[in-house]
Amino acid sequence: MLKLIYLASLMVISLILFVCSKDTTLPVCKERATGIVHQISDSNGIYLAIITEEGKELKPVSIRENVILTEGKKVKVMYNIDSTANSSPNAVPVHIGSVTYLP
Repeated sequence: MLKLIYLASLMVISLILFVCSKDTTLPVCKERATGIVHQISDSNGIYLAIITEEGKELKPVSIRENVILTEGKKVKVMYNIDSTANSSPNAVPVHIGSVTYLP
C-alpha cells in the first residue's frame, strides 16, 4: 500500500513538472503585414512565401509551432526579420510568429 501511494505521488509530481516546464513565453513580433501565400520556385528549391500588399516577399526561415501556411490564402502575419539569414534581393527572411487567415 505504501508503494502504491509513493508511485502515485511520483506520477503527480512528474506531471506537474512536465506541465510547468513547457515554454510559455512568446517572442514579441515587431512586424505585421497582410498578404497572400504563394508557392515560389527559385534556385534553392520550392517553398511557400507571403507576398505582402506592399509587394515584399516574406520568405520563412522558421515558423512557430502550430502555424500552418496554405497556398492561395489571404493572411495577416506577425513576424520578425532575420538579419543573420542569407537573403536574395527580392525575398526578406523572416521568423513567423503567428498567421491569421482572412476572408
